[in-house]
Amino acid sequence: MSNNILFSDTPEHFYEQLREFIRQSIQQELSSLTKQEEEVSYIKKTEVCRMLRVSKPTIDSHVERGYYRKYHIGSRVFYNKTEILAYLGRTNQMQSSKATIQKE
Repeated sequence: MSNNILFSDTPEHFYEQLREFIRQSIQQELSSLTKQEEEVSYIKKTEVCRMLRVSKPTIDSHVERGYYRKYHIGSRVFYNKTEILAYLGRTNQMQSSKATIQKE
């Protein structure tokens, strides 16, 4: 990933550049996942919290609402990394759409 410095003349323009940069970063991450083998990767709740920048109770709430699933492997609980990245992509896309609507 290249290191780009964002310049803008207005805060709105800066936020638009920032959203585009985040969208491109997520697309790159997702495309690298699809290029890899279809091997399922499971991660722990603490890693999900770090990725989404939310608390553990929020993760439980997301599971209850059906945003993604938790998997029991033995006595431990894991989350499918692909599902988490897909959720992250959807939420960023929704936030971008909301920001565009608010501009108008």
